Amino acid sequence: MIDTVFASDVIEFIIDDFIQKYTYESVNEIMSRTFKLLGIDSNKIKFDNKGLIEKKERRNILVHNNLKIDKKYIRITKCEPNRIRKQLEISNDYIIETIELIQGILSQFKNELSIKYSQYNRSQLLRSVWGYVFDSELLKYDDYWNESSSFIFENKKKFDINWLSSGEKTMLAYWIQHYSTGIVDRYFKFEDMNMAVYSMKHMNFLVEFFNKYPFILKHG
Repeated sequence: MIDTVFASDVIEFIIDDFIQKYTYESVNEIMSRTFKLLGIDSNKIKFDNKGLIEKKERRNILVHNNLKIDKKYIRITKCEPNRIRKQLEISNDYIIETIELIQGILSQFKNELSIKYSQYNRSQLLRSVWGYVFDSELLKYDDYWNESSSFIFENKKKFDINWLSSGEKTMLAYWIQHYSTGIVDRYFKFEDMNMAVYSMKHMNFLVEFFNKYPFILKHG
């Protein structure tokens, strides 16, 4: 099933289900799993853990107990037991403080992820997809595209596209049409196409890829 055009939908469903389940865990458990999942050193993310715990629990009593302090809130936030059944509030200042706290955490995560995965850029993605889909000496990425992902085959023309098989032509035409339909019209004819290739896993992958990123070849 992972080789079908529905693979990304399945993966996104699994991720959503995972997130929904573990967001009911404690703040410490959520953060611990997040650090592990993203491969980030927890010591590099600084935040008010006690404040984050309180905000999560205040959200819970807002939803489940009309903002009245209950035993669970007292146990988790470690506030004074005599505050039981006290009515809390969510003021504008409290909302702003919560937003700033979360934005601060997310900003740090973003910075760490940018550092850790900086090599996985658009160019690397396109090279990886091309390498997976096309396996031929006549279909080397650098013979067709430069580092700006601009089509350079017309300048180099090391060989004739007619040397490609009908299946290769079909997948190449499908790729190029997301860059320029005019180029497709210059190099390919309908009779060159092999519709049977659409049942192959590599073509299914390519269709799914461009369904997800339809303009990836149009932005340098």
